Amino acid sequence: RDFGADELKKAYRSASRSAHPDRHGGSTAAFERVSAAHDALGDAAAMEGYDRGDDLDRGLERDGTTQGPPFSEGVLRRYFPEDFPFEPFGDPYEHKRAAEQRRPARPNGPGIPDGSYLGSCEGCQLEPD
Repeated sequence: RDFGADELKKAYRSASRSAHPDRHGGSTAAFERVSAAHDALGDAAAMEGYDRGDDLDRGLERDGTTQGPPFSEGVLRRYFPEDFPFEPFGDPYEHKRAAEQRRPARPNGPGIPDGSYLGSCEGCQLEPD
């Protein structure tokens, strides 16, 4: 349901008064939930993220260290699988990309053109003497 800034402010004041920990029946947890809801609904960008499900737990990837895809991507993959490549066993080049990122770049030396690396050709001259 759509609402204006005045309606949000009025609802927040009412809910925060009833959930305030200093009042009878209020608690800190309830007051924090009211405050978090106001923060999410008061900012347009945060509200769009909330509507997409960005606040939900994303779980972990197979490596166990990085977060999985956002909730909205999971919904799109489930209902519109034709928009995504078919990879039943994951990314086939995942390990190759990781190895390339770990490998330090080999710098070019003076007089060696781009694309050729220092030490890549033995006994050849790149510049005339």
